[in-house]
Amino acid sequence: DVEEYAVLSEIASVETIGHPTSGLIKLSVNGEIRQSGDLKDLVNSPVELVCYLSSCYHLWPGDVSYTGTPSGVGTVLPGDRIEGYIQGVGTIKLSIAD
Repeated sequence: DVEEYAVLSEIASVETIGHPTSGLIKLSVNGEIRQSGDLKDLVNSPVELVCYLSSCYHLWPGDVSYTGTPSGVGTVLPGDRIEGYIQGVGTIKLSIAD
């Protein structure tokens, strides 16, 4: 059986980061870049996504919406070290436990 997870870092407020429209997004596993993209290449900007979602749902501060990911999604194994980065937002680092 394959289990799927998505990691979520600390939430960065608009007051802190503004409304970014461009910036590198990358993910590496054991130092090898697996995913790399730019916010400017998203089909819909983060602002457009929030506007659309708020027309369908009542959004509250802290709500999270997973909207997809750059190509390169793959399996990680126990012991793998993962580092995610969004320019202007921050970095998250973690290891997969046995």
